[in-house]
Amino acid sequence: MKGLARSFQITSIFPALSVHENVRVAAQSREKNRTNFLQHFSRLKKASEKADEVLEFIGLTEKKGMISRTLAYGEKRILDIGIALATDPEILLLDEPVSGLPAGDLQWMMQLIQQISKTLTVILIDHNIDLVISISDVITVLNQGSVIGQGKPDEIQKNGKVQEAYLGGY
Repeated sequence: MKGLARSFQITSIFPALSVHENVRVAAQSREKNRTNFLQHFSRLKKASEKADEVLEFIGLTEKKGMISRTLAYGEKRILDIGIALATDPEILLLDEPVSGLPAGDLQWMMQLIQQISKTLTVILIDHNIDLVISISDVITVLNQGSVIGQGKPDEIQKNGKVQEAYLGGY
């Protein structure tokens, strides 16, 4: 089992490394000799190839040589998810992935999450109801730590407890 990868609400990247290096380091963490800190990065062909794959998948190939701190906020959020994906998880936990994103990046993120969910399980925690309903297969709604609804998006929209808690009784 390869496990769980996560992307928290607060973006966690290596700002002084390039976009490619950020993803390569994550891919390197899955390799047999990952703790051999004396080897030159050019010997990490497998990790480098994995990084290229991930960057292509998330749409950041053209930015691979840029220093990560220079990316726009939305690109940093996408990179953070790419770092998680480079570890080849079976489950990806996304905590508020669209928090603070401008409209253009919101669509990019939604499409990326939908693409990811085709190949692995995604657990999405978000308060953006429209996002959750539009991209989820199954939704579990919590209110003050208790489950108040679970089901398909259309079932959740009709759920009285969910409406009361999140939509003010809409």
